Amino acid sequence: MLLSRAGTFRAWRHTRPFWGGLGILLGAVLMLALPFATLRIGELVVSLSTPGGSSATLVAAVLICCWGAAWWRPDVRTAAGVVAMVAALVAVVTTNLGGLIIGSVLCVLGAAATMAWTPTPRPSPHADSQS
Repeated sequence: MLLSRAGTFRAWRHTRPFWGGLGILLGAVLMLALPFATLRIGELVVSLSTPGGSSATLVAAVLICCWGAAWWRPDVRTAAGVVAMVAALVAVVTTNLGGLIIGSVLCVLGAAATMAWTPTPRPSPHADSQS
């Protein structure tokens, strides 16, 4: 049963820009988590709570929509990649350096991979008989 699930997941993964969408998702989560995270070290409280929290929420929502579009609607991968790329670059200015640069870099790489992905052509069942 596990082997068939792994095979099913692998087949599903190959029919869409999986790794690009995953990069977009990880970058969005990192951008969203930083403004709301609090680190406690004894009595010292370190927090990045800034007005960038509201813009981080908006940018992360756009990026999560792009991730969903890339995974569940691969036919709109180019548009999703372009929107994710623009949102990741806007995030550098608006959301704590775009998740301390790491989130924006993940999103830019994911958006580039999403735009570059092409579906693999399926071999024709009659290709062997035509030779």
